Amino acid sequence: MKTRTRLLLFLGALALATGSWAQEFPSRPLRFVVPYPPGGSLDVVARAMAPKLSAALGQPVVIDNRAGASGTIGSEFVARAAPDGYTFGIASPASHSVPVALGKKLPYDPVKDFTPLALLVKNPLVIVVNASLPVKTLKELGEYGRQHPGTLSFGTSGEGSTQHMEGLKFNRLAGIEMLHVPYKGGGLALTDLLGGQIQVGFQTIPTVFQHIKAGKLRALAVLDTERYKALPDVPTHREAWAGYDARMSWILAVGPAGMPPAIAERLSREMIKALNDPEVRGDLEANGQPVVAERGPKVERLLRDDIAYWKTVARDAKLKVD
Repeated sequence: MKTRTRLLLFLGALALATGSWAQEFPSRPLRFVVPYPPGGSLDVVARAMAPKLSAALGQPVVIDNRAGASGTIGSEFVARAAPDGYTFGIASPASHSVPVALGKKLPYDPVKDFTPLALLVKNPLVIVVNASLPVKTLKELGEYGRQHPGTLSFGTSGEGSTQHMEGLKFNRLAGIEMLHVPYKGGGLALTDLLGGQIQVGFQTIPTVFQHIKAGKLRALAVLDTERYKALPDVPTHREAWAGYDARMSWILAVGPAGMPPAIAERLSREMIKALNDPEVRGDLEANGQPVVAERGPKVERLLRDDIAYWKTVARDAKLKVD
């Protein structure tokens, strides 16, 4: 009986301590890690949220760009951080699902080493071509590739990237063999796409939006199930080509594994509020990044479902990256 009483007293004290910790959190600045350089689509989302998070939490939220190795360096930093809520980061398929599907060795487990906080936005890819290429639809691109074998190439941010995987899928769909040109970064691929050295790109909408509006690139399809306000005349992949299967690209907020539930809940709740702020939502959606702002079991399943999907794609393409 005494043992049970001691246990109940211990659990009660622990609950009070945890609750007190959560109430006092945060008491110093927080670090929001972006595993890519400033100016990219993930960085845009983090910087849009940071001022609102800072105001709500009463402490500065500092953006920490830790770029390199396709998002691996910054993601490892988050995974190895103390799980006290003061360090959290931002993830995408490129850092958390596609590498696993390809059998790539990572310095972290994308599922076990992180606490999912909130699904922030969709980060859709759009298929674009250099404006000099004489095609105006996705079907015409496929026909051009069949009629001019060996003349089309598409550039990506690297082998095994989401862009690469989607390019391979389109090759199989259209029955063509566009040459894949991997670059050390998406910016380099975009430069050559604008210059005509490569003809086709699978790019995030924020990256190419202004170039589409300026007429330098022509958008053929958005890889999502609905059209976007920013590009209302651009069809979805299913509208452009019946039977075209594409995966929604996303941006997810994560913390280290083992975060106290009360603190993870606080961060998650404030992130959702920040995204639903009319100014933040309006800016992101005008930039081509529809706000999702979800948390809970659906978000927790996201990574597992995404890894399973890309494993199927990699198997069908017989693709593996060491």
